[in-house]
This record gives sequence, C-alpha cells and structure tokens, in this order.
Amino acid sequence: MKKIALIALLSIFASCSDDKEKNDVQKMSIAQLAKITPAYSDFSRSLDSLGLTSTFENAGDYTVFMPTNDALSTAISALGFPSLDQVFTTQEGKDALTNILKYHVVASRVASTSLSNNQNVSTLNGQNLTVTIADVPSEEITYIGETNIITLNGNNTDVETTATVIARDVECTNGVIHPIDGVLVPATSAGRRK
Repeated sequence: MKKIALIALLSIFASCSDDKEKNDVQKMSIAQLAKITPAYSDFSRSLDSLGLTSTFENAGDYTVFMPTNDALSTAISALGFPSLDQVFTTQEGKDALTNILKYHVVASRVASTSLSNNQNVSTLNGQNLTVTIADVPSEEITYIGETNIITLNGNNTDVETTATVIARDVECTNGVIHPIDGVLVPATSAGRRK
C-alpha cells in the first residue's frame, strides 16, 4: 500500500509531458497538490469541510506530514465514526479531526534531511511528535538512494500511533509535503464516541 500511495503521488510529476508542465505542478500549493492526488483526496476533503483549505492555499511556509486515504480512514474508525462524512456531522468530530490534522503540520519548511533521530518536532496544535530514523535493510530499499526509514511517533499514551514517511520533500509553493502511511493522534484529541 505504501508503494501505491508513493506511485500515485509521483505519477503526477511523471505524467507531465514537458518541463513547463512539470514546473507548473511544482508551483502548486499544498492544498492544490492534495486535491489532485487521488491517494490524498480525503485529506483534501477534510481541509475543505473543516475550513482549513485557505491556510494551505495561501502564502506561507509549512511542512505537512500528509496521511493517505487508508490511514485517515483507520483513524476515523479509531475515533468511533463509521465514515469521514460522519465526522463532519458533529462538532465533537470536527474538533477531533481538526486537532489531528494540525498535529500533522509544522509551521516552517522542514526537509527530510533536517530531521534527526529522537528529535521532537513541534506541531501546529502545540504538541510534539517524535522522529525515529533507522537504517534501511538492503532487501527493503524501495528507491535508489534510500538510506533510512523515517518514522513519526505520536505522544498520546492512550492511543499509540506511528506513521512512516513514504515519500520525501515534495516541494510546494507554500511548503513541503512528506506523505505518510499512518495518522498520529495527539494527547488532547477529543475522546472517542461511545
């Protein structure tokens, strides 16, 4: 599944027929790139429904650890909602998802090469996540030049969450995206529905 999400994101760049089109794609905002990438459509839809799209369309400098649709679906289920659409029907759901999405955003541009093992990274919701970096076993290398695996660890002691970075340094006009295969749940996330 990780490779499928990576291929979906990278196919946008590969499908461009000339340098002008590739340059146009690289001039997209974080919100625009999420919107046109099928593997991240639920992230984009969440931004729209929660009124956060303009933040990621406008000028700025953000780092977004962007979860795939599958990862977001798993998190929604863990919060006790049957679907993403159900989250948008209650204020409790909207608050929980807003808090979770902000936990995936850093208020500055952070390249993958700037991350270090055991580093605490401060997110937009005011809490930290922890970075773990490990060497890649040779049999697990998925692309030329891959030397390490970057994993993000959430700080919620009730719901242990981790996510692996599955692509790196997708440059946008207002920041950088690092696609991930999981969703991190912050410690102050709204409680689960019964």
